[in-house]
Amino acid sequence: MKKLCVIAVDYEHHVPRDENNIYRTSIFRGLQSLANQTFKDFDLIICHDGPKEKTYKEEGIDFEKMGLAPTILNTPKRMNDWGHSSRDFAMRYAYENNIGQYYIQFNIDNVFEPWAFSRIVKEIDKTKNK
Repeated sequence: MKKLCVIAVDYEHHVPRDENNIYRTSIFRGLQSLANQTFKDFDLIICHDGPKEKTYKEEGIDFEKMGLAPTILNTPKRMNDWGHSSRDFAMRYAYENNIGQYYIQFNIDNVFEPWAFSRIVKEIDKTKNK
C-alpha cells in the first residue's frame, strides 16, 4: 500500500478546459503539480461529479506522459454539491480497496509545490511515534 492517496475531484463544466490548448488550463496545471512531486509514493483517484461527457484522453490529457496512473471514478449522477459527494465516494472506494495510508483532498485545479508531499510525509512521520 502506498503512503498517500490523493483524492482529486472534478467537474468538466466547472473546472476550466481550453480545447485549443490543454497546457494552458488549470486542470493541466493541477495534474502537472502532482506529476512534479518529489515524493512519488502515492496513488491518485480522480472522481468526476456525475458521468463525464468526454474522457480525459479526449480532452487531451495524457496521464501516461505525465507519469500518472489515476483510477477514474464518476459519481452515478451529478450531485452538484461542490465535490463533497465526490470526495466521499472516492474515499469510500479507497478505503474498501485498501488504497493509501493517508488521504490528501485535492480539487483537480489546485496546485501543489513539488516538495509538498515530502513535507507532509515528513510531518506525519515525526508525529507518528509520539
